[in-house]
Amino acid sequence: MMLVVSLEDFLEAIKRHDPTGQRTVYRHVTNIPSAAGSSSLFGGGPSNQGHILHVTYGVPREGFVIAAEGLVGSMQEVSDFEHTLKQQGITVVEGVWMDQPPQAGRQPAAERVAPSGQQYWVAAVAYQSAEDEPGLWMDAFDREPTEEEVLRAMYDEFVRSGDLVDASYEDFTSEATPTVQIASARDIQEWMRD
Repeated sequence: MMLVVSLEDFLEAIKRHDPTGQRTVYRHVTNIPSAAGSSSLFGGGPSNQGHILHVTYGVPREGFVIAAEGLVGSMQEVSDFEHTLKQQGITVVEGVWMDQPPQAGRQPAAERVAPSGQQYWVAAVAYQSAEDEPGLWMDAFDREPTEEEVLRAMYDEFVRSGDLVDASYEDFTSEATPTVQIASARDIQEWMRD
């Protein structure tokens, strides 16, 4: 049996459901590139990343696991979360409790699709870069974005990183000729089954 809670409620769930147990949390971080590929519209630039933090706490004698996951913007946020757990006497180690062993040759479930019911969406934008080669930009969202929101996020990131200078949003979308694809966690799970 698995209890899925938010990252914010994870510590409280451990205290509530296993108040006297040995306290070891297994955690795993999946990186989500937000600027995949080496080409941006007006030259190369740094690739920023987001992360999905997966945490699990197993209580084998009772037959259940408490799990949480969430999108975090930096590894510092992961460290802060771990620090909060450690302040409560909880050991944090790399790993993930699973309800079934991984199949030979397959990645653990946390690497394929987040195990909890939390909703997230991954957006990919194929575009024409300044180098006459295709570019690919990706990001993750905690709610379903519109194509317009995805393109605006891409534009804003390129402006912040310095990859895009003195170009309006309209010029950017016209010159880049972007193609947007948005996939939900459910879509990704279906693709993994195929």
